[in-house]
Parts: sequence; C-alpha cells; structure tokens
Amino acid sequence: MKKTFTGNLFALILILLMIFYKFFLSTFVTQLPISPFIVSIFISIVIYFLPISAYFFTSKSSVADTFSIKKLYPINVFLVVLISIVIQPLLMLISTLSAIVFPNNVSDVFEIYATYPLWFVILSIAIVPAICEELFFRGIVFSNYRNVSFFKASIACGFIFGMAHMDGQQFFYAFFMGIVFCYLVYKTGSIFASIISHFTINCSQSLLAYYIYNSNKNALADMQTQVTPDTLIAAMQSALFTLPLLILVFYIFHRYNDKHLLLETEVALDFTDLGNNEKIINAPLVITFVVFIYILYISI
Repeated sequence: MKKTFTGNLFALILILLMIFYKFFLSTFVTQLPISPFIVSIFISIVIYFLPISAYFFTSKSSVADTFSIKKLYPINVFLVVLISIVIQPLLMLISTLSAIVFPNNVSDVFEIYATYPLWFVILSIAIVPAICEELFFRGIVFSNYRNVSFFKASIACGFIFGMAHMDGQQFFYAFFMGIVFCYLVYKTGSIFASIISHFTINCSQSLLAYYIYNSNKNALADMQTQVTPDTLIAAMQSALFTLPLLILVFYIFHRYNDKHLLLETEVALDFTDLGNNEKIINAPLVITFVVFIYILYISI
C-alpha cells in the first residue's frame, strides 16, 4: 500500500469517526448525568486515539519518526510563538471572507463555553486540539507524504485538515493554517513547533473571546452577524498593517533553520518527489471530499 494512500485512508477513518459522534453519539452524550463538555473532551481524545493506535498497530512505524519528536531549540520556540501571534490578523481576514458565504457560529459555541471556568475552556479549545490534531495531521498524515514534494504534501495535509473541521466557515482558515503548521514542522524537524503554534493561536483567541463574552455578551454576538463593508475593511487593514512584520518573522525563521538545522541529514523530513508515481489524489481523499461536501450541504 502506497504511503499517500495510507495517510489519506486514516484521515478518512478519523473524519468518519467524527461524523459518527456528531450525528449519533452526541445526542446520547447530552443525556448523561455528567457535563456533556467534559465527556466531549474525553470522546475527542478517544476519537483521535483509535486511528492513531490502529495506524501504529498495522504499519509498525516508529513513533518518534512518525511524530517527528525532536528537540525544539529556544530560539525556534520564540519565533514560532511570534509567528502565531503576528499571523492572527491575517487569519481573521480569512475568517471574515469565509463568513461572507458561511455563517460564523462562534457566538453559539462561546455562549455555552463561557459558563465554565477559564481553565476548562483552555483545556478543551487549546490544549486538547493542539496535541491531538497535530499528532494526527502533522504526524501520521504528513509523515505519509514524505515521498512527494513538500509543496504537494503541505497542500494536501492542509486540505484534509480543513475538511476535518466539517464547517464551511472554518475550512479556509484551517486549510491555510494546516499549510503553515506543516511548514513549521518541516523547517524545524519537530512536531513541537506546530503544537506550540496551534496552542498559541487557539489559546489567545479563546482568551479574547472569553473576555469579550463575559464583559459584553452582545459584542460577541455581533461576531456572528453578516459581514459588513466596515468589518471587512477593518479586517483587511489589520492584516495589511501586520503583513510586513509577519513576512519579516517568517524570513528570520526560514534563514535560521536553513543555517542551523541540517535538514538534508534528516531523511524522514526530506520531502522529495522520487518519481515513484505516488499519487496524492486517490480513493480515500476523493471519498473524504465527497463526505465533506455532503456535510456542508445538509448543514446549510
């Protein structure tokens, strides 16, 4: 079995598990005498744990190699955090543009989450997704694209990551960030780079939304309304204002890792098209796309 097929297959399995929980098990969970959100965190971990365990059981792959478990130097930690902060205006612009077509349900989510302690919000929205999603997408899926070029691998991995959110408004946002996460792992050789970045973005946005909701519930509700020319212009101005700094930080990050990390000796991270006819677009990816489109259709 070709590696790209394997990566796409396990991504499909994960997404089907997510759908099964969302449309079948979630109703049962709400009837339990335990907080449904506490249970949902546990189930989220289980949903990722099952395909991850199945992958290592069937492939006999190295855990350290698959997950790119390598030391992340302090300078890279600093640069990754800085990138994750400076990139957020651009992410907000992408989210705003997506909201023109697809509804933004952030207000509905936080209306419930805001009733819980802040530590619980950070655990459920920042810590668990940063670890589980990165181990799966930048670990299992991304590692199975090492026989194709990095460009193709990052696009495919980002595309699958976007579809896994099963939400039109989040798709483009997650697609873009999926590519960025792949780049961080590729250049540093460590999955800790994408985990830190994922956590920083989710945590900072959760803290902001949590603060806004608890100080002014109507302000967060406005985030769900239809995009206006004023909000779009504001998002564009913010993104353009921070774009030069973002480019500069990315440049420093790129040059530092080219100079200090000898990627040519890291065979596991040498994404090279070896001419072995590895195809990214195959049956599991096509099925995943069809399922994603169907979920969008029934959600409208």
